[in-house]
Amino acid sequence: MIDQTERDLFQKELNFLKELRAKVSEEEEHMSTMIEDEITHIESVLNETEVK
Repeated sequence: MIDQTERDLFQKELNFLKELRAKVSEEEEHMSTMIEDEITHIESVLNETEVK
């Protein structure tokens, strides 16, 4: 389980990555897979954990 502070930090990172994904240019396309993988991971952590 994660506490509310950790959950908030994960949410901020998720929001940042989603914004970053929207700004990735064609020249940086190789990064989009990495960003997408991290987004998926963070979303799964947030969905699978309870708040203490």
